[in-house]
Amino acid sequence: MTRPDTARRFFTVRAIKRALDLMALHKLNVFHWHIVDVEAFPAESRVFPELSGRGAFDARAVYTQEARHSFNDAMHSLRLPSA
Repeated sequence: MTRPDTARRFFTVRAIKRALDLMALHKLNVFHWHIVDVEAFPAESRVFPELSGRGAFDARAVYTQEARHSFNDAMHSLRLPSA
């Protein structure tokens, strides 16, 4: 899962973090996250707070600001020193 399409299929926060850990283990450092799409918007927005409520397939299938920030922290572990 180096290119998860969470706009069309919801992955739990735990599943994405596990994928990031596995990527780091195998020294993969590119994670292209397709979080939103024309058809779905499962990401919480500060500017448009109602958008995720209307754009997600399910009210429970929304990536909060806190979850996205925790992914950013996990992404920093994927950065490898240049050779």
